[in-house]
Amino acid sequence: MSNNSDLRPEAIIFLAADEDTKQVVREAHALARAPSPITILGAAGVGKESLARAIHEWSGRPGDVTVLDCATVQEDELFFCLDTVSPLVLKNITQLPPIFCTEMVRQLITNEPSRVRIIATSTLNVDPASAPTMPRQLINYLQTIQLVLEPLAERPQDLVLLVSRFLEEANSRYNKHVHVQPEALPFFLALNYPENVATLQQLIERTVAAAEREAIVTTEAIELAAERESLPRSLIDPWAGLSLQQELIVHERRLIRRALERVNGSITKASRLLGMTHQSLSNKIQSRHPELEAVRSPPKARKRIDVLTNPSDL
Repeated sequence: MSNNSDLRPEAIIFLAADEDTKQVVREAHALARAPSPITILGAAGVGKESLARAIHEWSGRPGDVTVLDCATVQEDELFFCLDTVSPLVLKNITQLPPIFCTEMVRQLITNEPSRVRIIATSTLNVDPASAPTMPRQLINYLQTIQLVLEPLAERPQDLVLLVSRFLEEANSRYNKHVHVQPEALPFFLALNYPENVATLQQLIERTVAAAEREAIVTTEAIELAAERESLPRSLIDPWAGLSLQQELIVHERRLIRRALERVNGSITKASRLLGMTHQSLSNKIQSRHPELEAVRSPPKARKRIDVLTNPSDL
């Protein structure tokens, strides 16, 4: 198992053992003192904000990081920070309202160069396809330096390192000595992490909180947790809270979503993949999985056919 002793010093703040992640960390460290904006891309929960905070730490700049969520930020808050705060982390940058984008171009690009260091994060690529209302000038500005963090499932060495770190931190908080059987660590790769690092950290936290002081997390427990469609509350008792009916519903929803995504939302084509009728699939989505309505294509309007039964109508 990897530990901090085989990492470069800059990786101590942002844990990294996987080679691809190490390369991202090295690039981030090398660029930390530059004034250029940095955009960090990756799925939800992969550690984008943590890396942004690490970049600030490595930059040597004074002060704390200010984080704004572009999906909910208010106009006065955003432009006050653009005038006065550095560094400024802008989460979900592609969700910034168009009217704010125009003003950002003026403040950051058109006028004299801004003194504010911008670090943006996004789950989507920052390009015209993902942000069609964003001015090209702002897109170019945000594309100056881009770093990409892969999902946790694609970073196996990072995952093992993070399990050890989160377990150590949780044990310290709860004054316990819970540990995982060494041979069980690879099985963490089979678990489902919908929110990546955040999901893993919460699972470890709940496990230590629920465990006896000297508890052992076994290979059998992690294997069972991996077989579940939804993560258990704790790895100490992975059977707790299990409902076969709910597990089947979650599995059904996942298969329907995959089928819809495979055929670009077509109910007709997805129903063929799933071996059911168009009407059955449509009814199932409406009654049991309404959240999948956003994935399906809008139903096409049926053509009206008028049948003439009286010759005088001709």
